[in-house]
Amino acid sequence: PYQYGRERTFVNNGSPVSRVTPEYHRSDTPHIVWVGSPRLDRGGALLFDALHQIDSSVKIDIFGQEHKRILEKLDGLPPKQEVTNHGWTSHDVCLQATVEADIAYGVLPPRTDWVYAPLIKIGEALAGGTIPLISDFPGNRQLAADAGEYVKPCGDEIAQKIDWLVSLSDSEFKTKYKTARARGEAVSWSKIREEFAQKVSRSHSFS
Repeated sequence: PYQYGRERTFVNNGSPVSRVTPEYHRSDTPHIVWVGSPRLDRGGALLFDALHQIDSSVKIDIFGQEHKRILEKLDGLPPKQEVTNHGWTSHDVCLQATVEADIAYGVLPPRTDWVYAPLIKIGEALAGGTIPLISDFPGNRQLAADAGEYVKPCGDEIAQKIDWLVSLSDSEFKTKYKTARARGEAVSWSKIREEFAQKVSRSHSFS
């Protein structure tokens, strides 16, 4: 209990499984999607550092409001990396792009609110059976559980993780797809809403 004599409970972000129909695929060129606020201080610097280190050639689609410094960094990437900046698009477009990708990028530096609050895009990746590549933070682990691929927020570890994911066999990759979708169903928004309603009901029953 806290100062008002009530117990506090935590309601997590969920996964929009009802809005997504995933179908297993694996791109010939490893396909990464980055959706959100593409800025250097929100994981961009870490991603671009990793792209200079990875052995693999990858395709990356970036969705979100462009920032000048991001556009400048794109020009300096190795030619083997195919990066497309789509700018601001609708949520439905972002969801479909996430479904079509192999890996959903969501690595952030250790700011306090990011450490304990999982990203909404993690649930969207899980719904699509897309592997979330995310920071090893408690909030992310609570949401993604064993479906996440976790890294310390540094370029070399991100690079190693991308190369490792690319090296997986088709059967190993398909297992990760199934694990992601299963976790998405376990934390679906319908279940989260039901849990929230029950907690509110219990809270009011003691008022």
